[in-house]
Amino acid sequence: MDHCPLHGVCSECGFEFEWSRVLNAEKYKLPWFYEHGRAVGLRRAWRTWQRMVVPWRFWRPSDGVRLDTPSNAWRMVVWLPLLMGSVWFIRSTLDVLRILVTIWFDPQYAGVRAGAAGWRWWVRAIANPYLSGFGQVVSAPGGGLRFYPYIQVPYAAQAWATCAALMPLLLLMLPHTRAMVRVRATHIWRAAVYSMGVVVFLAIDAFFWNLVGLLPATLRASWFGWTWAWNPIVLVLQGVATLLGIAWFALWWWVVLVRVFALPNGRWVWTLLMVACVLAAVAVASLDDSFAMLLFGW
Repeated sequence: MDHCPLHGVCSECGFEFEWSRVLNAEKYKLPWFYEHGRAVGLRRAWRTWQRMVVPWRFWRPSDGVRLDTPSNAWRMVVWLPLLMGSVWFIRSTLDVLRILVTIWFDPQYAGVRAGAAGWRWWVRAIANPYLSGFGQVVSAPGGGLRFYPYIQVPYAAQAWATCAALMPLLLLMLPHTRAMVRVRATHIWRAAVYSMGVVVFLAIDAFFWNLVGLLPATLRASWFGWTWAWNPIVLVLQGVATLLGIAWFALWWWVVLVRVFALPNGRWVWTLLMVACVLAAVAVASLDDSFAMLLFGW
């Protein structure tokens, strides 16, 4: 055993590792982890997302991500856009199908079915669901079409992005504490990237919110001459979804800071960082008009 040690210590950071993981890294690659795949596989990306939803399973030492798990920065960056792109494409396609079904059966679209609307109307009807959030095709002077760009980011996504970005930045400002437990910047950015995976829910539940939003407004309120109307069901469900998102974010970073990074006084560090992130998220979201509308029930 003295001539062939099973464990080693990094000369740069002091991290203890298993020599078998260094000499035979292929054997320890995770079959579900997107960073360990060879192709841009959508199936592996979703398997990683399924693990991410349960933080303690994602970071499980036996078959999950560890501090000594090899990283791939390029695939780490591609992972979330790939997921969001697939959800966006499926959602947009279903929107187009819903529009086509409505046109086919709704009597008020009889003129459209007869060809009275023209091909430009059809281009707008089919293209705009795929462009939602980035712009829309509109009629141009002279009877043509033009693309009107705009970026629409929901306040919930703004708040979540603020939390996900601020947490690693605050952790990077603790170099002495990180050095004590051998946590590198790569480990922090990996935890931050995969914490962003929950934003996929914002795209998945878009249909649900659209359906609930069709319910009539039953409550009204006035404030400084302005009148707002809202449906209490929508307000309650959005509040529950927000609380669940905060709870999941808190649980993710609890597992990371206390169990995986094992920071000294990890519970206090987690508490202070969570308070800072939540306050920053509320401050950023409050700058969005839609957030103020939600607070006052519009």
